[in-house]
Amino acid sequence: MVLGLAITRTRKGPDLREAGSKKREPITDIDLPILVIEDNELNRAVAGRQLGRLGLEHSFAEDGQDGLDRATRETFAAILTDLSMPVMDGFEFALKYREWETGQAEAGRERTPVIAVTANVTPEDMARCKEVGMDDFMAKPVTLKRLDEILRKWLPAPLAGSGA
Repeated sequence: MVLGLAITRTRKGPDLREAGSKKREPITDIDLPILVIEDNELNRAVAGRQLGRLGLEHSFAEDGQDGLDRATRETFAAILTDLSMPVMDGFEFALKYREWETGQAEAGRERTPVIAVTANVTPEDMARCKEVGMDDFMAKPVTLKRLDEILRKWLPAPLAGSGA
């Protein structure tokens, strides 16, 4: 006896392939990656998928010390950092990175936007982000729309006719 099985496909939400297929205007034509400093593997995966959907190259660091090592060896268009991480948190990362970056200004290095990505959106945390030199913040969970808005705010717009 042979049993026939009918396999059906159900949707539990929007098909991301369809939702993401809409043509977006490029955020920037800078050919530099975004550094994401995040200790949570799932959050790294989500950030990577979102940046990919925005057409942006990206790189990861798993804590503030790893991020500081990467950010002082390589050049990034922007840095997105979690605040609460082991080894070195996002606040200490930003403070040490800005100190290093200030010393590099004479060599012509431009300021890199540092953006906090956190579940803690208290007035105290927001004020502390500014105190240590962060440029902006986003509350988790970060939507694709919010990420797009923040990056457009901080990255140079594409040159007209660049085709980026």
